Amino acid sequence: MIDPAQAKAFLAAGRIAVVGASDDRKNFGRTVVSALKNREIDVVAVHPHAGTVAGVPCYPSLAVVP
Repeated sequence: MIDPAQAKAFLAAGRIAVVGASDDRKNFGRTVVSALKNREIDVVAVHPHAGTVAGVPCYPSLAVVP
């Protein structure tokens, strides 16, 4: 079970990276990126070959995320 206080603290971190997200609608990472974006949480998608995921700019690795 998810502790609501821990979930709230996690989401309040300011920025969340979703590694492995792709623009394939069946991809769980895309679902997470979309859900965070819809809740106006600053989300970064990370995938070595994608340009965007659900309209969010995608970076090839965590090392290059600004």
